[in-house]
Amino acid sequence: RMITIWPNEVVADARGVRIFGTLRGVFSTYRVEIGKGREPREWQAVGNPSSDPVDQGLIVRIPAEQLKGIKQGVVRITAESKAGVKKIAEVPINL
Repeated sequence: RMITIWPNEVVADARGVRIFGTLRGVFSTYRVEIGKGREPREWQAVGNPSSDPVDQGLIVRIPAEQLKGIKQGVVRITAESKAGVKKIAEVPINL
């Protein structure tokens, strides 16, 4: 089976950013990172890697403190299988 990453809703408010959607399949872990601007050159980890699948739920919550200085950015979700196969989804955000 393949890895499916489908972020379908971004909610931004004074508390931070929440990304909802689906992340499932044969993956061992996934990690979330944020980068500044539309084409980030540097990425900052958000939380710890996870192995929990998500089905139409909250994939990640990024606290407002971690978003300071970012007006436009990209959230990158990378899932990796035990065999080393990676699937990446990038979600643009505007604050």
